[in-house]
Amino acid sequence: MKKQKIKKYFIFLLSVLLMKHLYAQTIVELTNIALENNSEIISAQKTYESMMLSSKTMDGAFSPQVSFSSSTKFPDEFSWNTSPDYLSSSVSYIQPLPGGTTISISGETSIKKECINNEYYLSQNPNVSISLQQSLLPFWGQGKLKDPIIENKDLQKQYYYNQLLNTKKNILINLAQIFIYSLIYQKQIQISQNSLILINEQIEAVKQLKSTGASSQSKITELLINKWSSQQDLVNIKANFESSIQSLKTLCNCNLNNISINQLDNIIISTDDFINLIQEATGNSLDFVEKNYQLKLKMLSINRCLEKQNSAPIVSISIQPSWNLELQKENEWLDAWKNLNSPSNWSATVGINLSPLISATVKQDKKQYKFNYDSLVNSYIAYEKQKEFILPQYQSLYEQYQKQLVEITNLYNESFIELTDMEKQYTTGAISKIDYDSIKFRVENCSLNMEINELYVWLYDFLIKVNK
Repeated sequence: MKKQKIKKYFIFLLSVLLMKHLYAQTIVELTNIALENNSEIISAQKTYESMMLSSKTMDGAFSPQVSFSSSTKFPDEFSWNTSPDYLSSSVSYIQPLPGGTTISISGETSIKKECINNEYYLSQNPNVSISLQQSLLPFWGQGKLKDPIIENKDLQKQYYYNQLLNTKKNILINLAQIFIYSLIYQKQIQISQNSLILINEQIEAVKQLKSTGASSQSKITELLINKWSSQQDLVNIKANFESSIQSLKTLCNCNLNNISINQLDNIIISTDDFINLIQEATGNSLDFVEKNYQLKLKMLSINRCLEKQNSAPIVSISIQPSWNLELQKENEWLDAWKNLNSPSNWSATVGINLSPLISATVKQDKKQYKFNYDSLVNSYIAYEKQKEFILPQYQSLYEQYQKQLVEITNLYNESFIELTDMEKQYTTGAISKIDYDSIKFRVENCSLNMEINELYVWLYDFLIKVNK
């Protein structure tokens, strides 16, 4: 019995939590769910986190390269006190550095057994090489203070972080617009339903008059046509409402089969408060697109600097010590390595590689850079012009809906006074019910249209502020 009570309590608690999470109806609750569950935001977050990991390793740009190889041939009877017939080993270490610099160290040795006068001797050839390669146009030679690989990663982190914040901003703006339109469709549904109720009353009244000969079938047909037209309008508005609800569920990444939002909350926070909510979610900033255009231009310039560095001639300096080793008896081959003296001489080599400069990709990279730069600048200019164009449009619509709101408010006040007078006449039997209902629905529809205009004013006030 006790277990059943605990189970029932658990099911009740779980249902309350699910209802609170899944059946959220206010714009603030939907906003919080979208920030947590929206697939685009999650994807942008993962992309940013991946870039953070990539920046720590610089994609292996400065990772060393180490290689080792060895081959040998042992006699049939081999012990650690005897030498192999043949031994060859090599090891190399390459370390890339900022500025197109590469340091390489390589070493190799070979041991070969030879028989002279029935006695075995070993010839040994150790070799070591230390080389330095340097681009003749490093980033510091182009007036840059920071390595372009490092700087590019830093800019990419900023870019993808801005992309994440911009995704959040766009999702919340989209959610706000759809939420407002859902409320508008909701009220338009009520207006259409009121119109249908009144038309049905008119049809019944005309049918009664027709039975007494005071009306004709044409009047009934006209009302039936109006009813059909109103029904079609109601179907279309309901379809728009359901579509907007599905869009809200998609933005919030909710289970579309389990959630049903039948009545959204009419109480909306102010536009300033909602913008503050967006800014809190996006780091107190709004225009991330402009920032990312600027970052893209910087990254193009930095990548061009890197291309110039990589396509410049490469000068190389190599130093090689050498040893003059005589033939050693087989039983002395280990001692020979222990007593290895300093190199007998050193040799240095200086060379220059012009291949990167004369490569066919050099001109292609330059053309591609100019094309990408011009395209990005043109896109940036178009974005700025679009901002300048869209704000006056929003401002014009905002003023129009404000003007309509004043007019519909005045009409509502006048209709309400008329309804008060009609109510007195209806109670005394001076007017019919259909005449009274006609005024009553007109007042109710005026009130709904007034609320619709208030929603439009809110929407365009919000769009003006969020796009400045």
